[in-house]
Amino acid sequence: MGTAALSPGRRLPPQPRTAIIGASGLVGSALLQLLNKHHFPMASCLEWSPRDFSAAALPPLDLVFWAAPAELARREIPPLVEQGIIVVDLSSAWRMNAKSCLIQRGINQHLLRHHQGLLSCPNCTNVGLVQVLHALLPVHPFFGVDVHTYQAASGGGRRLLQQIHASSADSSLFQNVIPLCDFLQEDGSTAEERRLVEETKALLQRPDLSISATCVRVPTAIGHALSLSLYASTPWPLAAIKKALKSAPLLQLYPDGLAPTPRSIENPELVHVGRIRLGASPKILQMWIVFDNLNMGAASQALWIAQALLP
Repeated sequence: MGTAALSPGRRLPPQPRTAIIGASGLVGSALLQLLNKHHFPMASCLEWSPRDFSAAALPPLDLVFWAAPAELARREIPPLVEQGIIVVDLSSAWRMNAKSCLIQRGINQHLLRHHQGLLSCPNCTNVGLVQVLHALLPVHPFFGVDVHTYQAASGGGRRLLQQIHASSADSSLFQNVIPLCDFLQEDGSTAEERRLVEETKALLQRPDLSISATCVRVPTAIGHALSLSLYASTPWPLAAIKKALKSAPLLQLYPDGLAPTPRSIENPELVHVGRIRLGASPKILQMWIVFDNLNMGAASQALWIAQALLP
């Protein structure tokens, strides 16, 4: 393998030989649909199950979409990158690692110029939050973020998704909400809440931002929702805020009196925002955010990264 294969910021060929690891999973299936919908040019597309995955058995490839568990990603992705394959990782394995580029569409695409072959998509919950925060930062400075998330069962995988339809005492999510998305940390937060905080700061390059998060799993099939409060030192200019949200390319602002819901959103490749209002003080801004966690929150990000690397 020559040095050109591992040169920073390298691009894909016009029709990359492609594989999706985990193509039969929820995210992998959504990604496959998007690749076809947007006519992503591929010389070939190999669909591989994580259970049967073997890097040694792969044919020559240019691009791998990794939609498989993080445990496997930690072990199997580095050898792929060493072979000169560009890997777009949708798992949590490498997001905060210096060997990877954490990329979100419309936020920090300039980092693509420096990638070393491994590109990580953000946590799906971060995608909606960061798109909104990024749109508002140039309009009105704020120092504090308080976010409560209501996350669809599909964010926890197919097995959890099936629980919302199973009328059994063994189904923890049937007619229930669970304030534990992922396992607890020593400080009482969950791994999902930690990801939400750390990745948001990294994507926005704002390590000073104060972020509090509570993540709740709800019995909805697809569609994460966020209740967001932002704290500033001066009163929020509502007209300017609404104008900024309306003009942001990946956001859809709902008019006063209307609010998006997971069932009502029509475009799964946008972040939907409504209920823009002041809180207990004019220095507190509140809003409601909804987006498709499988599409906008994951598959759309991976597709865009690959499209950006085409010649």
